Amino acid sequence: MPVADPNSTPDGAGATIGPTLPGNSPAAQEDAPPIPDSAALTADSDGYIADRSPDIGLFFAAVLDIIRAARRAGSAGRGIGGQGISLSQLVVLTAVATAGSRGVSAIAEEAGLAQPSVTRTLDTLHRRGLVRRDRHPGDGRSTRVALTEEGARLVGGKAAEVHTRLAEIWHDVPPEARGHVLEFLSRLAKVVETLG
Repeated sequence: MPVADPNSTPDGAGATIGPTLPGNSPAAQEDAPPIPDSAALTADSDGYIADRSPDIGLFFAAVLDIIRAARRAGSAGRGIGGQGISLSQLVVLTAVATAGSRGVSAIAEEAGLAQPSVTRTLDTLHRRGLVRRDRHPGDGRSTRVALTEEGARLVGGKAAEVHTRLAEIWHDVPPEARGHVLEFLSRLAKVVETLG
């Protein structure tokens, strides 16, 4: 999958991010592809921003691939690594490990998901024997959630697999570019979330 150059990524306001990496010497920049200036971004008659840079189509395709892959990974039917557990279920299980004793609302907050969605996911995970629910001893109206042994084993194994695979990609990123990559991914996540 092609990787977009974070130095040439337009921001939401139509400006571009200039080269700010510490290793960007004039000599190094001579070999680098030109960074499009704001003249590369124009609005068409409908008000859409058009980017005339030659690789914008590849960038759009890569982002759509990421969205499609995330949706497939989030599907319970597909599962991660043939385990029959979706990425969203793994996120909830991980949140249970850290926040389950504080109840469902704390799990939802930790997972960054809506509480009704987390409640439905917990129902599924409970039926599969991956989590257990207990009444809170100090408040009979609230419920504590905890991983079962099988749930803890699954979280440990899958989390290690996810970390290993992401670490492989991360180590391919030059150290001087990592700050830009983190900023780019954060901005990309926010845009994808608004596109829903």
